Amino acid sequence: MKRPHAAVSLLCLAANWQALNLQVATAVVAVVVDLSQPAQVLQSAVTYLQLVRANLQTSYGWLEQKGSKLPEQLQLRARKYIGSSHEDKDVIQHLGELICITHRP
Repeated sequence: MKRPHAAVSLLCLAANWQALNLQVATAVVAVVVDLSQPAQVLQSAVTYLQLVRANLQTSYGWLEQKGSKLPEQLQLRARKYIGSSHEDKDVIQHLGELICITHRP
């Protein structure tokens, strides 16, 4: 069976993003990379993470325009996972969502 092209997956993610806007507080984003193409794993992960970041920023902007404090609360919650004493705490860019990067064989 032929696997879908990454662009198709990106379109599916973008099409379903509107539903995520309504559930952004409890969402978990799963990025699945294809290990059958090892040379493309890192670039695929980076591409998906960039798309997730862009869509989250759009969603957060939409929520902030409506007066919601949720984006700020989600980012503060994410910072708590790292902790105040972690040496990289100042360089990590918190998206405010849980992201799982996994693979498919």
